[in-house]
Amino acid sequence: MKNFKNTSELYEHYGRDIIPMCKGTGIDPWQCVRYKGVPSFNWHPPFDQPPGEYETAIGLLIDGPVFVDDKVWDNIIKQWIPASTDALAAESDLTHNKPAPVFTINDEMFPCPTELQFGAVLKIASDGGPTATFAWADIASRDKVAKKLIRILKDNTK
Repeated sequence: MKNFKNTSELYEHYGRDIIPMCKGTGIDPWQCVRYKGVPSFNWHPPFDQPPGEYETAIGLLIDGPVFVDDKVWDNIIKQWIPASTDALAAESDLTHNKPAPVFTINDEMFPCPTELQFGAVLKIASDGGPTATFAWADIASRDKVAKKLIRILKDNTK
């Protein structure tokens, strides 16, 4: 984290480094500033508190700013790594979020159900036979799986 000696230095860093870093990305510069560790701004920060109470992003990923103490998911080595300017410069496949687990049916990828038994539920039941309940976080994911399973069963009904 950059330690700012005074407010002028903080303003200079914001104007010289943060605003240009965000230009054309869809990420607003004020999203790259935290006050006391918390994103606190809906517009350019006034920097009216002691400079040491502000933290600025060290870089950007497609899904938002990256700060020194962040952990980012490396899709190549499949693990969380500490955020650093070196990691951001070297890697192009980093994200703030671990990708959701998926499974495949006939080379098509589908979201895995959650371990929770609530949400968008799909129940498989038979008269006196095995039953199962699966849940997804959203209806679209559940419906994608259900439609595929129904299509496979219909296409293979003799």
